[in-house]
Amino acid sequence: MSITYGNKKEVIPQVTEIENLEYTLTSTIFKLTSKEIIKIGIFKQSTPTQIDPLAQFKKIMGQQFQIEEVTINENTKNINSDIKTLLIFDTQVKLQDNQIFALKEYLNNGGRAIFFVDGVWVGENLATTPAEHNLFNLLENYGIKINKNFILSTSAELVNFGSGTMQLLTPYPFWLKTNVFNKNSPYFGNVNLLTFPWTSSLSIVKKDNIQIKELIKSTDKSWSQKEVSNGEFDLNPQNIANPKLTDLKDFPLAIESTTKNTKIIVIASSRFALDQYYNRNSSNLEFVLNSLNELASGGALSGIRSRSISFYPLPDLGDNLKDIFKYLNILLLPIILGLYGIIRLIRRK
Repeated sequence: MSITYGNKKEVIPQVTEIENLEYTLTSTIFKLTSKEIIKIGIFKQSTPTQIDPLAQFKKIMGQQFQIEEVTINENTKNINSDIKTLLIFDTQVKLQDNQIFALKEYLNNGGRAIFFVDGVWVGENLATTPAEHNLFNLLENYGIKINKNFILSTSAELVNFGSGTMQLLTPYPFWLKTNVFNKNSPYFGNVNLLTFPWTSSLSIVKKDNIQIKELIKSTDKSWSQKEVSNGEFDLNPQNIANPKLTDLKDFPLAIESTTKNTKIIVIASSRFALDQYYNRNSSNLEFVLNSLNELASGGALSGIRSRSISFYPLPDLGDNLKDIFKYLNILLLPIILGLYGIIRLIRRK
């Protein structure tokens, strides 16, 4: 499919995803007819690898925005002001003072940002270490505190812990699912379910002249795991203890902070948008795309990337309500058939 406007041309090689066709067409037209190309920056301080962990992410975002890799080194004084929104990914690398300073200057000068950061780092073989990205103080200045814990939930994603030919799929409470969103926020058009791998909770720090809004919470059947020892947590699925009823509650997982100069969103999971953790039943990329639309382009094309919803999460039900549904399923049909038989016998007599 070829789309032309003036002397500009965009080509869609294959029209295979019908559920995203509306967004593909509209975003292409939007990109061709825009007077200025909206630039999105991606900052991730990590060593180059052959496989880009954001390949799918960039492909989707690139349909509407121009993606630019941002590097902050010793000679960098200011981040390009043409970048409307900056995405900061925690890659388990300590940021230097000059990098933190450059991020502060970018935000003070009106730049906007989405942070994907952890409260605790997870490494190989589920080993944990204290997070040392140096973003804690920066985010607290905007009224958002990243807690150094892990949130677990009964609403858990299925994770494969097998190896080789052996498959072991089991619900893993450290990969929680949620559909508890702020209904007054514009970020959730066509977003029905989000997945958070190894997420921490967030807290609000009251600051003058800063508006704080909780965007996403875990379900109220969630609990927090505190460290076993200095910065160490037990993430083994076989060692997860059942929580006490008094420990179950909801936890903020994404928060928006608005000041006079800027607006930021903090998501307490560095893996939230990575290709390796992409789940077709979840709407993580749709949420990020909607957020970018609001922050960078004033809401253009928000909520239209996916019109086809293939997964409807069940609401959380109490044990009493579950029992009612269970026994209705078991008894209702036999009771109806029995009443029908009695009525037939009475009418015959």
